Amino acid sequence: MTQPGGSECDTFQPPRDIGWETSLRDQGDKNSGTAEKSKFKRPAKPPTNIYILGERNSGTNYAASVLRKAFNPPNEVHFSRTHEYFSSDIPVFRHKHMLRHSLLDDAELAEISRRTDILWVLAVRSPCDWAEAMKRVPWHMCHPNNIKSECPGSFIGFEHRETLRKYSLRDFFEMEFGDWPESTNFRNLSFVTEDNFIYSNVFQLRRHKLMLMKQIIDAVPRNVKIIRLHELERSPETFVKNLILEFNVTRKEDSETQDQSDKMHIEKCLASDEWEIAQREIDWRIESHFGYTFLDCHLCYDGWADRSSKLTPPVQNQRKGPAARPMKNQSKQDAVSVTGVQHGKATNKLKQQEQRMMTAARSRGPSN
Repeated sequence: MTQPGGSECDTFQPPRDIGWETSLRDQGDKNSGTAEKSKFKRPAKPPTNIYILGERNSGTNYAASVLRKAFNPPNEVHFSRTHEYFSSDIPVFRHKHMLRHSLLDDAELAEISRRTDILWVLAVRSPCDWAEAMKRVPWHMCHPNNIKSECPGSFIGFEHRETLRKYSLRDFFEMEFGDWPESTNFRNLSFVTEDNFIYSNVFQLRRHKLMLMKQIIDAVPRNVKIIRLHELERSPETFVKNLILEFNVTRKEDSETQDQSDKMHIEKCLASDEWEIAQREIDWRIESHFGYTFLDCHLCYDGWADRSSKLTPPVQNQRKGPAARPMKNQSKQDAVSVTGVQHGKATNKLKQQEQRMMTAARSRGPSN
């Protein structure tokens, strides 16, 4: 039941990965004659091609490396670009990052529905962690100060990383995002002519990409596997075994058990103003289809700075005020005592502030 002042997304239950599973409850009680026909039937043949789709900074390269160790790739790549196994020459999309600025049309959806030989692996990352990463490594972002000075135009990598260091994370959350404006393929320089490659902010870009992936889920629900980065890093072997169990794909004979990733991405927390913008701009309805809720964006409390060295400058400054440093003429014991009291008060104040902002965010609902 939706709480007063809330929205329908407050009570929405994220769907599980459907795969090719047939629940025992679909069989019903055969003795009582109440058996139901399963909504999803297992196809006669398992998929023979696996392709990855996902945004930049979402773990697509890591997912490709995990797949390559366990399965044969469907595409051929140059020896210098082995990270594009499972990720390029993709039917309809061409490239893993879905570098297009319109949704799939009826003809494209029909083609995807016809290709039951494809297993679509959709790689996603927690929205606020992803947005923060897009500031640090802004792959294929047009110049933030003057988008049309270079887009459409030439190839863009992450040249504007240094430029974005001059901006706070809050500024980045609120600035327009000019995305790579190609129309048909990656690096063939066939650019779009409209301005639909410019998004009001990075969260609107994410919304568009998730909507593209949601179209695939709706078109071929039995041929989709959603993988979240933090889960994949913790247990890539579980991911591989689930693919075999759910989709009956064949593992390479020389494949070895895979350990957890050597590089584990830590969750980020946001200052209160950053958190408010994220809660307002993220479309939590579409996020729910990929297993995320508004609780996956974290507001920083005092003490987080002690556990993470990668907080944004506003958060670090917010944690390191005069109250945290002893006065010159104050004994160390007194300083610890005073700081402890102030720390407790500040923590309670932040908790109350977060509760008020969560209530306000739920009452507003996601922006369209």
